[in-house]
Order: sequence, then structure tokens, then C-alpha cells
Amino acid sequence: MSIYRNTILKIVQWLITILVVGSLTAGCEPTEPAETSTPTQTNTPTQTATPTIPAATATMTPTPTLPPPALPTATATQPPSACSGLAGYLEVAVLVGPADVAGLTPDAVGQIPFAASGSGPYPISGSGSINYEDTLIKEWGTYAVTLNMAGTITGSCSGPAGAE
Repeated sequence: MSIYRNTILKIVQWLITILVVGSLTAGCEPTEPAETSTPTQTNTPTQTATPTIPAATATMTPTPTLPPPALPTATATQPPSACSGLAGYLEVAVLVGPADVAGLTPDAVGQIPFAASGSGPYPISGSGSINYEDTLIKEWGTYAVTLNMAGTITGSCSGPAGAE
């Protein structure tokens, strides 16, 4: 963009120079070369008259000056927001205490979907469920652990454009 701007500036400087030189020379009166008579030798004594040329008179005529052309203004474009159209899954791991005590796999892992909507600051929302079920079978009996959990995500995505 700076090469384009430098080229425009040079063109504007050139036009201003032409206008200044043109206006300075327009106010000067034109000068005509003076006529010189060359003497010629004659045998008869006669007088020769030199013709008189009336001096040129210049009438000043105002010349309108045009304003310099307007430079195009550069419009900065904002980078697209990283929050616009943001969507994904938040992976959640929950430690299920009773399963850990019994010696079962203690982690319940699930994903909760979320999405950003609207415009800045972009509201984020999502919800989902995480379910866990495991059973321990021993000679003394059965130990079952069940977890049904609902998760909700709320928040907002904001910040300077391009740095959210």
C-alpha cells in the first residue's frame, strides 16, 4: 500500500509544481526582440524613417486554479474474529469416587458440545450429559456404580480482533 501512496504523492507534487510554474509565467509580459536597423550606404542624402511598432500590452486575465485532486483514503479492514462461528466440544473427565474405592476405573469421560452465536462479545453456550456405569462382581457380591451427569457451558468470547 505504501508504494501506491508514494506514487500518488509524487503525482500530486508534480501537478502542484506545474501549477506554480504556470501561474508564475502567466503573469510575465512577453518581450519581443528589439528591431535594429542596419545602416546602408546611399549616394543621395535622403532620410529614411524607421517604422515604429506599437508595444504589446498584456491584459491580465485571471486563471482559475484547480484544487489538488483528493487522495484516495485507505480503509483498514478488520481481521475476522476468531470467535465468529466458533464451535467445538469440551472434553470433561470426572473422578467417580465410589468406583475408585472399589477398584474400578474411576474416570467418567464425556464431551459437551458448545457454539458461539451472535456478534461481539460472542455468547457461548452448550450442554450435554456424561454417563458412567461399571459393576464389580466378587464372590461376596456385586458392587455397581452409576453416574448420570448433565453439564452446561456458558460464557463469552471477546477481545481485540485477531487476538481473542
